Amino acid sequence: MRIPSLLLAFAAASLSIHAVAQSRHRGRTHPPQANTSKSQPSQDVWEGTYTFQESGGAGMSVQHTIAVYRQGDTLIADVDANGFQTSRSLRCSTKLEGDKLSLYFQSYREDSTFTQYRKGQFLLALARPTAGGRTRLLTYWGAYEPVLNQAKSGRVYFKKTK
Repeated sequence: MRIPSLLLAFAAASLSIHAVAQSRHRGRTHPPQANTSKSQPSQDVWEGTYTFQESGGAGMSVQHTIAVYRQGDTLIADVDANGFQTSRSLRCSTKLEGDKLSLYFQSYREDSTFTQYRKGQFLLALARPTAGGRTRLLTYWGAYEPVLNQAKSGRVYFKKTK
């Protein structure tokens, strides 16, 4: 009856060695987060979906969505606004500067009924400053602004939802 217990011990040792080897391999290909400078968040921090719902009363509302994702080695953003008399679908390039992600107009996507922007035009920026141990998501408006309400830069509008 010693054979099954020896087999179990051998299997456990093999799994342990395999886990250590995988951990070392991952460490070489993906640097740990601790090496990321606090003043320059990595692109991964920005990937996700951000939403902002504005309301103008009497049932009027517009949902703004920014989807930031990786395309090769760069981040791309799709900006959508849908609601009261609004249908925008934009593709944007991005520029990472410190704690700020800036979005620049590249092209219109399907179903966009809005044609005001020029290629390369600054649309808006999201920033993640940290003060007193708290990080906030601030919006700095450019050519892209809310539809129903007055825009004020440096305030919280968008929330990361995914």
